[in-house]
Amino acid sequence: MKRHTGTITNRKVGLSSVMEFETDRTLLESVVMPVVFHLQGSYEVQGMVYTTVFKKFDNQQLKKMQLEIDTSMINQPMREFLGVLNKEGFEAYLVGGCVRDLMLKKIPTSYEVITSAKLEEVQSLFFRSTIVDEEQFRVCRLSVDDSVVEVLSLSSFVNKSSGDFEVYFRKPSTCSDRDYIYWKVCLQQDFTVNGLYIVYDFVGGIYDIMKRQVRTIIPGKIYFDMDPVQILRAVGVAAQLKFELESDTSLSLKELSHHVQDIDTEIILNEVHRMLAFGHAKDSLMLLWRIGLLEILIPGQGFASQNIEESNMLPQLFSKLDDIVEPEENRPSSKELWVCIIYFYLALVRKPRDPRVCAVFTLAIRNGYFLEAAKRVIHIPHQSYDTILCELSTSQDLGEEEIKEQILDLLTSIVNVISTTRHGVFPFKMIMGKVGEIFAGFKWEFEHEREIDESRWDLMVERDEMEDGDEVCWSDDYFWDMIYRKDGEELGHRLLLKCGQSAVVLAMIVYSTVFSCVCVVESTSSCLNAFLC
Repeated sequence: MKRHTGTITNRKVGLSSVMEFETDRTLLESVVMPVVFHLQGSYEVQGMVYTTVFKKFDNQQLKKMQLEIDTSMINQPMREFLGVLNKEGFEAYLVGGCVRDLMLKKIPTSYEVITSAKLEEVQSLFFRSTIVDEEQFRVCRLSVDDSVVEVLSLSSFVNKSSGDFEVYFRKPSTCSDRDYIYWKVCLQQDFTVNGLYIVYDFVGGIYDIMKRQVRTIIPGKIYFDMDPVQILRAVGVAAQLKFELESDTSLSLKELSHHVQDIDTEIILNEVHRMLAFGHAKDSLMLLWRIGLLEILIPGQGFASQNIEESNMLPQLFSKLDDIVEPEENRPSSKELWVCIIYFYLALVRKPRDPRVCAVFTLAIRNGYFLEAAKRVIHIPHQSYDTILCELSTSQDLGEEEIKEQILDLLTSIVNVISTTRHGVFPFKMIMGKVGEIFAGFKWEFEHEREIDESRWDLMVERDEMEDGDEVCWSDDYFWDMIYRKDGEELGHRLLLKCGQSAVVLAMIVYSTVFSCVCVVESTSSCLNAFLC
């Protein structure tokens, strides 16, 4: 392992520092290139970029590294799309995350293509394609089968003369003009694992895939300072791939984590939603906590002192959430659901609760009947509880009225947590109203148990007992109604709860976390059916 040293100078503030970059020449032919990053205004940074020497890999070489690409995983319409560009005399390569996914034996859900054709030429070849202006460059966007495709043109980079930053560097003597342009394009990517062509590696992405690590192409101290949004995206990419953060990248994240305060709140919400709603919430949570971002996003809530790795409930709650979402089928969780999980957890941190209280709480959400839930839970043996969770107190022999009183106290505590989480970077205000309605609805239900036709309710839930022509309709995630119809005629109607599906799934997640005897189901729909029946 050889170490390379480069000087990074911030001319705006007159500071200099020395950074070291490691390269491993035993696996890949590698080099560190001198680069000048010029931002708008007077901000200029000099540094080094670690890269491979314009290395092309065939599938035999990739096979030795267990990274060979099965082209059958690229859908047929996408292969035909590339074939059309080649037939017209244009170069076209898959680039970015789709190449990474193929090497990791995952079927891509979206594709990026870099081509020598101009975007107008691409648009003329394919119907329903649109040229849009992104933050840094123009792209041609279209749908191929069920996949979203973004096409980038080399001319967009060759002629690029403005933007957030420009990169200047010497052309290596061993580099052709063609490869030099492709390499410049790679430097516009965020992380090395997203900087691969099929199959050219200009940035050491294959090495990092083999090491299962996420590393910025531009040195992290420069990159995260230029674009703080990439701080959150680095966490999301690492969690999604189940990779580690490369040491220098991780260090830069920790040092510059406070820069997330400069990001627009709506962007923060969208980035955190990508982390928590698409099947890698637990890993995202752990990374956010380890690099110190969790207490910045949600300050004053004990995350700085709370050892999440030892206190298992929040990771377990998010692990259950990961088990039921289906990102491949475009069925992520709603924002309201994972925010509810956070608030529920914070309320238990403030005051641990009896497991039986949590169980009655969740079962009562399931069917709207507190007394029935209390009777069922009171008779569950003590050994069924997961006593490892420090957010749960020692189980006691509580009567129905005592359980109801503690549930109301729990709901009051959650509402208080919601009302006091007013500051910090995370834009809770954007969804606080909906989430507040969930728990306020719970509290109202417990305080005012409504008289309902139990026979009709049972018939609506137990679908096997229905006759032909009977139908139960569930509305959207925010206003969740249960409508009973027979032969098209509406016979019954009940507003269960606002944010109903989120409410029921939250109850299922909490119940299955508290009780180890509850099985994990395969999908959100089957999860709801199992919990409702």
